[in-house]
Amino acid sequence: MPEIPNDSEIVKLGKEEAQDLINKMKEGLSFLKNGTIDANADVQTKELFRYAHTLKGLSAAIGLPEIEEIARVLERIFKEGKPEKLKHTIDTSLLLVRGLDACQKLLNNKEVADYKGLLEQLNEIRI
Repeated sequence: MPEIPNDSEIVKLGKEEAQDLINKMKEGLSFLKNGTIDANADVQTKELFRYAHTLKGLSAAIGLPEIEEIARVLERIFKEGKPEKLKHTIDTSLLLVRGLDACQKLLNNKEVADYKGLLEQLNEIRI
C-alpha cells in the first residue's frame, strides 16, 4: 500500500505548486510590458485565468485564505478582461504584479503592507 503524505508534506507540496503558478502568472503578464498585442495575447489571458483559478483552489485547500482572496480577484479580471484593454493601462499591469508579489510574500509567511487596500484596488479593476 502506498504511503499517504501527512498534512505538512501536502502543504509543502501545495506551496511549491503555488509558487510555480505565481511565477507562470508573472511570466504570462510579460505581454503587457512590451506595449503591443500579438496574436497570442488572447491565449495568454486565458492561461492567466487558468493559473489564477488553480491558485485560488490550491490556496483554499492548503489553508491560505489571503492568497485565495487575491487569486479570486485575479481570476475575475482575467476571465472578464480583454488583452487589448489590459495593455493600455500601465497602472493596471503594475497593480496585477503587486497582487502577485503579495501572494509571494504571503506564501513565504511575510506580511503584506496594506493588504486590504491592495485587495480593494484589485477589486476596482474593470476591463
